[in-house]
Amino acid sequence: MNTQTKAQNGFTLIEMLTAMAVAAILLGSAGPNFFEFIGSSRSATEYRSLLSSLQLARSEAITRGTSVTVSAKTGANWHEGFQVWADEDGDGTFDAGEEIIDVAGFNSASTLIEAGDTTSFTYTAEGFLNAVTGTSFVISYRTSDNCKWDRDISLVYTGHVSARERACTE
Repeated sequence: MNTQTKAQNGFTLIEMLTAMAVAAILLGSAGPNFFEFIGSSRSATEYRSLLSSLQLARSEAITRGTSVTVSAKTGANWHEGFQVWADEDGDGTFDAGEEIIDVAGFNSASTLIEAGDTTSFTYTAEGFLNAVTGTSFVISYRTSDNCKWDRDISLVYTGHVSARERACTE
């Protein structure tokens, strides 16, 4: 008589259902946090691209010794993109022959609300904003998803740029 038993391979139905239940619970709790992380990361990337474009414009103005402007690509619509360019003739408008240094924009449904419908910000060769002494501007970055991802980007006459979280009132 052969008393050897054949070794079983694989999982039983109970083991597989238990593993699937544990996996479903873990995915159910991690899913919302994952989507929160994606939205937060997208928001941070977008407002930081504007922040870095403003900082680049100031740096380039000082380095080149000429005016450098950050402006909306099309009129006053910053959401369609913005560009950094060397304003060689200092007239505040992008002309043929003036060098585009950087171009950026947004990919989400976020919006920018510019202080006083400003269409451009120009840095002088000294790194100051080409504005009246003491002037400051606030550009409001707003998402449609979550107000805690919103930021206010501040520009002051000295050329300093900073961002802070918007206080949620919702």
